[in-house]
Amino acid sequence: MSFFLLLLVASFSAQSLAGSAVHIPQDIVKLKKILKGLNPALDTRDVRRIYEYSCARTFLEGEGVSPHAINCVAGQRLGILRSKYHFYLYQSDFDNNFPAYSGSYFSQGICHLNILKFSCSDSVPQIKFGLYKEPVEPFVVAITLARAPEGENVVSNYGYAALKKADGSCPTGLVPISAYRADPESIFMNDPSLGGDNPPSSFVNINGALSDTRVGTVMVEAQPVYRQKNKQRCEGNPPRLGMIVGSCQDATFESPELVRSEVYKRASAEVCALPSETL
Repeated sequence: MSFFLLLLVASFSAQSLAGSAVHIPQDIVKLKKILKGLNPALDTRDVRRIYEYSCARTFLEGEGVSPHAINCVAGQRLGILRSKYHFYLYQSDFDNNFPAYSGSYFSQGICHLNILKFSCSDSVPQIKFGLYKEPVEPFVVAITLARAPEGENVVSNYGYAALKKADGSCPTGLVPISAYRADPESIFMNDPSLGGDNPPSSFVNINGALSDTRVGTVMVEAQPVYRQKNKQRCEGNPPRLGMIVGSCQDATFESPELVRSEVYKRASAEVCALPSETL
């Protein structure tokens, strides 16, 4: 039985937990008591602590921008859009999948301007819940999560959660978790919510490609989208001495402005996991 939580998101960077000291559970006595009450065969050493971290993904706007390409046109009003996405790490006494993703630049540069595609340096991974490493009763529901937005083998089985009881409650000591998804509205050219004079952008949410999925208890935050309007256009035609048409290396941007705030909505049935305060 699988409980797949598909994270179709972007790339970023977070502080690494690699090389950290052996983790000491916050309440090992309570954790042992919970496991013993569920199944005497369960071992605290096989509990995987699930960490969440976030990263900013960069999108662009400008006269030469589309969801699939960026053309360096003369006098382009190159602007920046950023949104937050979430990824997960696990750690038990025996294994982990650290470190967190470290971020990346757009591979070709953007019209002679280096821009981070993903950035996570401001995010510290936080323990959210616990899973059991192997399928042992009552932990029989596989939880699949993503470690990073890009790279090889970034999606994998993080462990197992438990099913709810017949009365809809979790087994004693466990807490309900589920997937929550935010689907931000696309930003098109001349968007009325942005004043009606903005250029085209790459922030187009086709088939949920820009959605963010988080896993845990009730979500009270919203997925933000920030916009930095162009302040100085890219090189025009004819270009200045020593410059080329469409170069954005001297482009500047205004301060970030919040332009979208998308609420997370439940996207899966609830299952049961170990509470963070015992881990």
